[in-house]
Amino acid sequence: TGTFVAVSVKTNSQGNLMFTSFDTMSKLSKVSSGAWIGKTAVNYGGRTYEVPSDVQCYNADTGKWMDDLDAAKNYGGTMNLYAYGGVIRIVEVKG
Repeated sequence: TGTFVAVSVKTNSQGNLMFTSFDTMSKLSKVSSGAWIGKTAVNYGGRTYEVPSDVQCYNADTGKWMDDLDAAKNYGGTMNLYAYGGVIRIVEVKG
């Protein structure tokens, strides 16, 4: 459906992975390039969100993951960010 989710897993005593939680990430729509504070934070709706150095970047036009945040920010068009726990986990771009 295009919804990004946060999933937590753990290994049980038999060595199998088990889901321990499953939550929908908060979508921050149409974030402007001017909202960024370097590569480590972004302002949106009066709040500052942390952006980890290994943030995942997705190009919705191509359906492929991108190599890095700079490539995503330079793509142009609209940018949607997905946050979980006050941290940006996904950057989604679309022309």
